[in-house]
Amino acid sequence: MSEIMQFLEAAFTPLVFIFTVTNLFYMGLQVEIDGVLVGLKNKKAIALIFVWGWVLGPALVYLIAWVLALDEPYVIGLLLSSLAPVTAFLPLVVEKARGDMNFAAALVPLVMVGTVILMPLMAPVMIKGVTVNAWSLAKPLLLTVFLPLAI
Repeated sequence: MSEIMQFLEAAFTPLVFIFTVTNLFYMGLQVEIDGVLVGLKNKKAIALIFVWGWVLGPALVYLIAWVLALDEPYVIGLLLSSLAPVTAFLPLVVEKARGDMNFAAALVPLVMVGTVILMPLMAPVMIKGVTVNAWSLAKPLLLTVFLPLAI
């Protein structure tokens, strides 16, 4: 049983990397630069995304943690997740919802930059004793998110 667990643990990180890169590469193949630029000009939508992503999302996590009386490790995991509001399967969700893939492609790098700037600032305020280095956060995001989308 432990050999299976070791194999699964060893395979998990590369599989998540492949999943992320291929999903964002897929999204990049579907969008047009002009459509992405139009999405970036929608200031109301972008403002809503930042408010929902970095204000209301963490507030909702606090509410959930309080209502469910979660243990500290779960609260920390949820709070850190709430400070990174875009996921690798965004292209699949947008496609299933018949959403605007161009706007979603504009959203990904915007939220990536927001995460790199805001997580190191907000995480220590929200979670006592936690520090987040901006470059250590940005490096994997550039490799797994921005590069496949740009290609």
